[in-house]
Amino acid sequence: MSATRRVVITGMAINTPLGDTLPGFLDSLLDGKSALSQWKAVDTSRIYCKVGADLSPYDIPAKVAAFDDRVPADVTRRLRRLTAKAPWSTRLTLLMALDAAVDAGLLDGGVDLVNTAAIVAGHNINLNYQYGNRLEFELRATSQEELHFEVRVPLSKKTDRLSDIILKIDPENATAVEWEERKEKK
Repeated sequence: MSATRRVVITGMAINTPLGDTLPGFLDSLLDGKSALSQWKAVDTSRIYCKVGADLSPYDIPAKVAAFDDRVPADVTRRLRRLTAKAPWSTRLTLLMALDAAVDAGLLDGGVDLVNTAAIVAGHNINLNYQYGNRLEFELRATSQEELHFEVRVPLSKKTDRLSDIILKIDPENATAVEWEERKEKK
């Protein structure tokens, strides 16, 4: 019987308005800089909070280009392709995961990347909770007489309040609300 060998390799990465490298972030902290500013890409007309740590001006292509001399060419080629089409948060996650892999020395060779994992944590760690509790709307059909939406609601949520809100929107009482309970196929 062979002994089990545990190996922990730690690499870190960060992406904030103060910096997207560990030294840059640390320098900004030590200089007393703040990441808080007025939101630039968020419509704040209907929300109370008008400030935050805004990443909207972040230059993703420049960050991808910063990997050109640090990682194999096939990695940057795939990264360019992925970041061109992925949602914003996924782009940032890809960039930070690669930055952490470089920081850990995982791309220097000799490491079996098949048995390597990345743990990504941050302020968006609660997105799975939000996803599980949100409503999903999809327009299914339109005609002169009707709009047909499919609304997906977790089975644990009650729909009475939502039905009342939908009915209040229609001053002419021409709206009908029907709910059908279905479990999604897996």
